[in-house]
Amino acid sequence: TAALATEAGRAGIACSGDEAHCARAYFEKTVPRVFRRPTDAAELDALLAVYTSGREIHGSHAGGMGLAIAALVQSPSFLYHLDHDTPHERATRISLFLRDAGPDEATWNAVASGAFDDAEAVREHVETLLALADTRRSLVSMLSRWLELPELDGLSKSEAFRHYTPTLVRSMREESERLIDHVMFDERGTLANLLTSRWSSVDSTLAKHYGLAAAGSSGRAEVALAPAQRSGILTRAASMALRAGGDESSVILRGLMVSRAVLCFDPPPPSPADAEIGETINHAEHTERARAERRAAMTRCRACHGLFDPLGVAFEHYDATGAYRTAITTPDGKIPVDASAALEIADLTGTVVNAVELSEKLAASSAARACLVQQVAGYALGRHLDEDELCAVGEIKKRFDSSGGKLAELAADVAMWPGLTARRGGMP
Repeated sequence: TAALATEAGRAGIACSGDEAHCARAYFEKTVPRVFRRPTDAAELDALLAVYTSGREIHGSHAGGMGLAIAALVQSPSFLYHLDHDTPHERATRISLFLRDAGPDEATWNAVASGAFDDAEAVREHVETLLALADTRRSLVSMLSRWLELPELDGLSKSEAFRHYTPTLVRSMREESERLIDHVMFDERGTLANLLTSRWSSVDSTLAKHYGLAAAGSSGRAEVALAPAQRSGILTRAASMALRAGGDESSVILRGLMVSRAVLCFDPPPPSPADAEIGETINHAEHTERARAERRAAMTRCRACHGLFDPLGVAFEHYDATGAYRTAITTPDGKIPVDASAALEIADLTGTVVNAVELSEKLAASSAARACLVQQVAGYALGRHLDEDELCAVGEIKKRFDSSGGKLAELAADVAMWPGLTARRGGMP
């Protein structure tokens, strides 16, 4: 830590005048930002005493600054994210959520001007932050992690899928992240748009995987995907390959993807006995649909699987790599894909014939909108919401509904949420 701090001192703290004055000026500006709260004279004097000792020990201004910075970054006020309601803390929390980084210079200037004491001014600043490129990247990353797309990296498939290469995997993930970016920022669109959009950005590798005419030899091309095959982010190759086995699709993994991430329904894990039953079914049946039907016929399995298995069945048109298919190869020959499913979970009811129709139902689902609010608020806090917080986000849910489910507005509302910005606690 001391070595890093010394480097920081050498690189960023030049002084052409009174060195003690330079040190004080630096810490007067920096310490409130590092501690995320106002600081008093005693704290500054203590750091300057460390600076003086370091200067004497190392014989230089940089050495003194290095030792003082080492002390600064070991302070509990820096190391622990405390719950105290100050403009500095509000600015830090908002910036960490939106940009995945501490406040930038413009934000600190807004704090110094008193803007973070006024809700309307804070909202204006949040809108300014939403226009920044790093905010855009951070929020796209947030929604990518919502669907656990980073887990796609390093995921392998069986030798039967020789076309499943690291190049294809990178292209799959990039396509989904570009879709998030396009809907959220280019279109200022909604959750429904994200779940039903046919817009895509493909390179030649992904175009071949999708059965499209190849994109140009360099770069990517914007295309509209076949409406009967793809609808929104859940039907893209990245989501489908991620929620599949090494050699075949997975009704369970895909059903759980929707129930957990989109509907916030998380069933309990199976008991060892139930898992053993599942293995027996998997060996006895050759298609995922047949396995789901066997589970639905068993009372001990139906209580949970009857809710989320139909969600997974709807995605049976996509193989283990996310490629679209109309038939499944079994030991008995090829059989046509039947992706129809009867839904009865959250506010989803009725029958769908495939994942395109399921995506349309999810796009109209108030449960899906409420779940995304819960997911984004939890991401902002870095943990699952407790019962009080689940109630407290009710106003955000109402605003999200009234906006039609606009994603950028949801990010702004969560950034302004008192549960994030006005939490109270101790100060060391």
